Amino acid sequence: MGIENKPKRKPRIILSILIGIGIFLIAIKLFFYYAEVSHPKEMPSVPGSENSSLKNQAKGILVYEPEQSDGLEAISLPDKKKYLLPYQGLPGSPYLVAGPDKDGRIAYFSYGEGNEFLEKYYLILTSLKGEKPEVLYVRGNEPSYLEESLALSHTGGHLAFVSTKEYKDTDGSTHNRDTLEIWDINQKKMIDSIEGVSGYGFSWFPDGQKIAYARGGIYVYDLQTKKEAQIVPDDKDNPENPVVRFDGKKIVFYRYYREKSYEIDLDTKQEREISLPGLFGYGGASAYLGFAAPNLLVFRALPTQGNASSGWTTSNSPLTGAKPLTTIKLSNLDIGEFQTVVSGLDPRNPASYGVMDGEPNNLPTERMTNQNAQIIIIVGGTIILALVIFIFWRWRRRQA
Repeated sequence: MGIENKPKRKPRIILSILIGIGIFLIAIKLFFYYAEVSHPKEMPSVPGSENSSLKNQAKGILVYEPEQSDGLEAISLPDKKKYLLPYQGLPGSPYLVAGPDKDGRIAYFSYGEGNEFLEKYYLILTSLKGEKPEVLYVRGNEPSYLEESLALSHTGGHLAFVSTKEYKDTDGSTHNRDTLEIWDINQKKMIDSIEGVSGYGFSWFPDGQKIAYARGGIYVYDLQTKKEAQIVPDDKDNPENPVVRFDGKKIVFYRYYREKSYEIDLDTKQEREISLPGLFGYGGASAYLGFAAPNLLVFRALPTQGNASSGWTTSNSPLTGAKPLTTIKLSNLDIGEFQTVVSGLDPRNPASYGVMDGEPNNLPTERMTNQNAQIIIIVGGTIILALVIFIFWRWRRRQA
């Protein structure tokens, strides 16, 4: 009686595993592809005609994080020259940015990525004058996280942000405590703090000694006298996101539950509603970026109807899909006219506006993209798929 030769099952098992891996990779690719193309049929936009001459009255520099870049990008107004501020080996992907101040300094917060920076918050100072970026402090491995806002004074070297820390009550329950921290970036230390301040926007006065913030109402704190004054009363409309005019005599703010912008005169205490077409804030971040002239407010907004540069975000969550790319607009608060100065910004990326003395220097002007991760994924997926096809072909030849 002969011995029956059983077929070898090992090659089939390996082949099944490889085919399964290939199908899994294709499914993931399709899943994220759906996130890239899934968006409303119509692009949200703002009606109205723009005043093409407003940017000629503007002075200052817009700073933002572009897509797939090795640094922050800066655009000067009115000439719209572009500059790149390389991260130079420090953590990138800022989630908050402020400045520039009169000396061209810019501050940003970054949540570290990779083994070297993992689970740490970095407060980093960089410069439009080509100076090497430096870390002001590192926080990590503690029950705290940083809120939505960051503000750098035009002069005086004062930086403000809200930190939110967990603490346990006497009954063992856990709560969060918000604190507005005020730092001197020249001394690299905290010089003051205010409890209970909202993380939804605050703004320095021109002298760098007073700061406006939200805490139910709108308040102003004086660093020299250590006194606080209420400017806008607490009310159910939840006033927030104050931004101070160039002359320090008026404050623009947002009433959250009315979804409207207002301006208050600090001398007369009179309020008026102002029009900011398409005002757009994402994730609670303030859409007001600052003033480019005594009456020109810089703000983030939806594109104007007919704007050919409109588009949708990439690298989207499969659960929420794409979001409309936003613009940066100028609005003359005295006459209500507006103009788009920058288009195609991802609403998830931070942006800031400030005025510096002189011009940026010693900075590259060409954008450096970082697409290594995408290239690795595409090449790696292609190699695995080719390997599966090759093994399957060899197996079929041996069976023939």
